[in-house]
Amino acid sequence: MKRLTLFMLLCCLASGAFAATPIVGEQALKSFNALFSNVQNVVWVSGKEYSDVSFKAEGKLMKARFDNTGNLIQTIRYYKEEGLPVFVRQRIRKQYKGCEIYGVTELYTKDALTYTFSLRNERHLFVVLSDLNGEVISSKKYTRSDT
Repeated sequence: MKRLTLFMLLCCLASGAFAATPIVGEQALKSFNALFSNVQNVVWVSGKEYSDVSFKAEGKLMKARFDNTGNLIQTIRYYKEEGLPVFVRQRIRKQYKGCEIYGVTELYTKDALTYTFSLRNERHLFVVLSDLNGEVISSKKYTRSDT
């Protein structure tokens, strides 16, 4: 009897996992396949109004959001300093002398391209938001607890 109960519980859990598989709209899937090629590790998450997809392209982790009609709403790319345009890298390095740029998040929408930089030096961490030219929009400074 215990085995039967355990078996039924496992079946319910397994069927719940399969029911949670996102249903991706045909238009979003078509747009994704048309815009992005040679991608790996594709994972979709669908909501009421949007479908989000995470994937790896050209060695960079990326995310894209599509509306229900297949329009690309935004992309997000995560990479290191080396992936930045030289002009932007130089500008941020100049403004934050002595800091290492150890992470970049690039957000691209129809209206803007922005970068969020994670920087650090021996005593502080900085989270810096800039426009496409490297002009700082906002900056937060934190004291490192690992030193």
